[in-house]
Amino acid sequence: MESLKILQIVGFKYSGKTTLIKDWVKLCEDQNKEVAVIRHHGPQKGLQLPPSKTESMVFYEADTKDSSLEQLINLTRIYEPSILFIEGFEEADYPKVVLVRNYDEWQFLKHLSNVVLIIWHDYDYDFHTVRKPLSFSRIQTREINNWFKQWMNSD
Repeated sequence: MESLKILQIVGFKYSGKTTLIKDWVKLCEDQNKEVAVIRHHGPQKGLQLPPSKTESMVFYEADTKDSSLEQLINLTRIYEPSILFIEGFEEADYPKVVLVRNYDEWQFLKHLSNVVLIIWHDYDYDFHTVRKPLSFSRIQTREINNWFKQWMNSD
């Protein structure tokens, strides 16, 4: 089995995280790489959990007290993927691709650890001045995909 390569995709809602992951999953499949994705949904307003006294919730609460990103990753390893995308879980310390739409979002996210790439929208701030980590405009799809292919195939 190949070793598991993990890449986090982080950014605010509607920044393009899911679209980017879908594109990169296709690139992985084109190279016969097995892929897994873990998504962190955060709090959802529309979801209603069963009452806390039901058996379902007793088991749910017991399971979630000990659950963590590392446990999810270990569960994912059962399927032996070569690439694992993690959407969200910003505070984890895996290599991250950060998607930002404007300077304010970057100011909020630039503290994150292990940022390897920034993908920015074409307005509000000149990310060309950001040299480390590497950054691309979201319209530079060829460059973004070439970066990913290089990352995917590196040791």
